[in-house]
Amino acid sequence: MSSTPPSSPSSDQRLQGEPSKITQKAPTQIRATCTHNREGRIIVLSADGTANKFGEKSTNVVEFHSRIVKSKKQITFYISGIGTHNPSPVGRLLDMAFANSFETNILIAYKWLAENYEEGDRIFMFGFSRGAYQVRVIAGMIERVGLIYPGSTAQLPDVFKLYMSTTERSTNTKTKKYEKAMVLCRTFKKAFSQRDVKVHFVGVWDTVSSIGVTGRASLPETVSGMSHVCHFRHALALDERRVRFWPEHAHARSVPTTGQLTPSGDVKEVWFAGSHSDIVANPELKRFGPALRWMTYEAMNHGLEMESYAGQWESLVSTKSNSLKVAWWTLELLPLRRPAYKSNKVTWM
Repeated sequence: MSSTPPSSPSSDQRLQGEPSKITQKAPTQIRATCTHNREGRIIVLSADGTANKFGEKSTNVVEFHSRIVKSKKQITFYISGIGTHNPSPVGRLLDMAFANSFETNILIAYKWLAENYEEGDRIFMFGFSRGAYQVRVIAGMIERVGLIYPGSTAQLPDVFKLYMSTTERSTNTKTKKYEKAMVLCRTFKKAFSQRDVKVHFVGVWDTVSSIGVTGRASLPETVSGMSHVCHFRHALALDERRVRFWPEHAHARSVPTTGQLTPSGDVKEVWFAGSHSDIVANPELKRFGPALRWMTYEAMNHGLEMESYAGQWESLVSTKSNSLKVAWWTLELLPLRRPAYKSNKVTWM
C-alpha cells in the first residue's frame, strides 16, 4: 500500500499569509528496513523540556500531544520536564540546573511503556531539549536491555543500571568490563524482556543532554546513528549560540544528515531558524511554526493519526530570540565535556 504523502503549502501561499491545513492522509509504505505491521496499536510517549509543562505558555510538545487522536488504537502518555516535579522551589531550581531527576523521569516513562505495550504495537516517542534526550535514552535502553514484561517492573532499577554499565568511556570499547556488561544485558533481555521490541518513530526538537555541572559522556545508543529505531526525525535550532545547548546529533558531533538510510532505519535532521526555545514556542506566539508542522507531517507519514489543523502561516521574516543573555555568560566560562566530532573521544569545551 502506498500513497502520496501530505503536501506542504506552497511558498507563495505562506508568503501571502493564507490559511494552511494539516489533514490526515493515508501514510506511505513503511520502508523495507522496518518490519512493523500497520494493523497494530500505536503507543505514544511525549517528554517535555526543562521546566516545561502544560500551562499558558506550553511548548509544541504539549501542542503536538494535544493533536494526537486518542483512542483504543492510539494510547498516549505525557511527562512534564525536569524541574517541574519537585515541590520545593529550591529543589526545582537545582533540578533545572543539574537534571537530578533525569533517571527518575526516564524510569517513569519506561515503566509506562512496559505496562502498556502489547506485541505488534508501534512505539512513537517525542521530546524537546532534555526531554528529547530522555526519549532517545529510553530507545537506547530498549535496544540494550529490552522492554521488560509488565510483571517484571520490580527490575526497573536494574534496567537503568545495566544500560549505564555499557557506556563507552574510551576509544577502545572491546574491554573485558564492557564485554561483560553487554553479556549481562543480553542475559537480562532474554530473561525479563519482551521479544523483538523496536521503537518505530522518534521525533525530537533540539536535543540537549547537559546533565550535572560539567556534563557527561554520551549515553549508549543516543549518538551512534539512531539506527536501532525505524525512523528518526530531529528539528534543530539554527540560531542557538549557547555551548550548553549544543545539540546531540544522531551521529555524535558530526554534521547532521538528511534522508540518510541507515542499516535499520532512516534519519532526517533539519535546521529551523530560531534559538533553542524559538522552535518550540507557544503556537499562540506564532513563531517558527514550521518546526511543529514538519514534525506533524513526518509522524503522520509514518502512521500516527492526528487531528486536522488549520492555522495562519506567519511571514518568513521574524525576530529571533537572543538566548545568550548576561546570565548565561558565567556558565559559558565553565568547562563542559562533549563528544568529539566523528570520534568516541570526549573533549572539553
